[in-house]
Amino acid sequence: MVDQNVVDKIFIPGIDEGIWLAEPQNLQPWRRDAAEVDFVSICSDTPQRLNTYDNILSKEKWAKSVVFPTALVVASHLSVAKATLSVGKKVVLNSTSGTRFRNKILQKDKETEAAITERLRQVASENRLDIPVYPEDYRDLPLVIEAKNFFNFYHFVKESFPLLTLYKKHQLRGKIIIAGGGPISGFIQTLIAAWFPDLVDAVEINNDGGALLFEKALFGLSTTHLYFQTTAKVIQEITDVGVNVPRKPSAANVISMSRNSIEQSLLEFRNHAAKITSDGKPARRRLYITRKAERVRNVVGEELLIERLKKFGFEVASFEDYDQLGQAKLMWQTEAMVTLHGAGLTNMLFMQPGAHVIELSNLQTLRKRYGDFTPLAIAAKVHYCHAFVDHDFDPPSEIPVISQHGLRGVRIDEFQADVLSSWIGKMVEPERVKKAERDGISQLSDDSAHLAEFILANRYLLSDNPEFHLMDFELQIAAGDKKAALVALERAITLDPSNIQIQKSLLSLAAELKNEGAFQAGSVHARRYGGSDIRSFYNSKGWTFKTSFADAPGKRS
Repeated sequence: MVDQNVVDKIFIPGIDEGIWLAEPQNLQPWRRDAAEVDFVSICSDTPQRLNTYDNILSKEKWAKSVVFPTALVVASHLSVAKATLSVGKKVVLNSTSGTRFRNKILQKDKETEAAITERLRQVASENRLDIPVYPEDYRDLPLVIEAKNFFNFYHFVKESFPLLTLYKKHQLRGKIIIAGGGPISGFIQTLIAAWFPDLVDAVEINNDGGALLFEKALFGLSTTHLYFQTTAKVIQEITDVGVNVPRKPSAANVISMSRNSIEQSLLEFRNHAAKITSDGKPARRRLYITRKAERVRNVVGEELLIERLKKFGFEVASFEDYDQLGQAKLMWQTEAMVTLHGAGLTNMLFMQPGAHVIELSNLQTLRKRYGDFTPLAIAAKVHYCHAFVDHDFDPPSEIPVISQHGLRGVRIDEFQADVLSSWIGKMVEPERVKKAERDGISQLSDDSAHLAEFILANRYLLSDNPEFHLMDFELQIAAGDKKAALVALERAITLDPSNIQIQKSLLSLAAELKNEGAFQAGSVHARRYGGSDIRSFYNSKGWTFKTSFADAPGKRS
């Protein structure tokens, strides 16, 4: 049943009275390079790995990103409670808090969310965004900033902290009220002192969770939501980003936009920070960021990856050893960072353009948290890479539920460490990898002993290439070790799941060796990617796509 009270209590700039532009401002969005995003999926569980492929490949890839202006506005009867701004008791769909408001309703009450969408659609046609300019001096009014909480570094730095740039930009003189809930972490005051030392005395942190009321106050209005509350006559259509951008004001469309756009305040904070951290030198350091504190999320097998990354000059560091400014300066010096999904990834905001950020992740994170950090990658112009491996959770075939098991870390085995190392190696030392690939081709015409030595020595360097494992397959077949040959095929199909020839070889060898697990994994790939060629192959074996291992040639007696 539709909760009409919620629908009617949404404040719509340009329609509802109560806000003024502090000064004339251009509210049209502009374009910026899209985030350069890559991924590798090497989960040991076949269905999870293929689901990861399906999930991430289904996401539209934007050719450009969008920057939405952050407008400084004056509001009458402004209140803030539970990280949400209201004007005259109507909720302002503003920035990330507005997106969270929509998503929360979407998860709990789809009928009410549909009614909100319809109301915004109807209002958009009449919204001319005629927001008047405030006729008086506004600079002594308090600047109010909503904060989701004061203990999550990511949310605070991405969503709330950048709004401090409005203070100096507009030469404000009043108090800064940052309102939210929960305990206040030490990094809050450290951040303010590091990046805006002249604002320390102006900032007041309010975390009592109750509603704060202001007869008149300033806040930063993100124009992201305004795009969905107006028509092209007011805010231009976004037609040049390589994908269709629906104007329908649904929560899903708003969320999609938030993952492929940034707010002007975030970009301006990034530029402000770069002036402080830049030493005029190119980034040279390569870091694996580990965690000292014991947490639910861990990297099991971390030492396997570190051992291999050190061969590419990676150092091990921990953000806990640096204050906030020290972390940012460290990032400015870093050309490649590898770390587990978490708040530490926020520091990519302080890296130089073109730097590589490799996030260790899993299917649970992909489903529930994918895209959270993309705006930071857009702002910093870094290369953002997702490495999907196993959850640190048993059994590997199950996907942990956040409400029961929390956000999980990852588990890495020897093969996955080799693949990640070589994948990352291509980013930081591409010529070294290319030389190894050329050397591998030359070894094919050499004797098997030299080839075996080459494969053993270069697993950390070439394991992300399926051809490397097919080379190993041929070597093991020649040596008569069919079990090792099957392992090589399983690794090859992990990296090239739609390759029909690998599927055929894997299925045939698995059936011959009576290896049920490998046969079923090959069958999953065949059913998903097989066309007429694989169907003919199945027919030649007397199989169908419903064939179980027990029906395959070479079954157990």
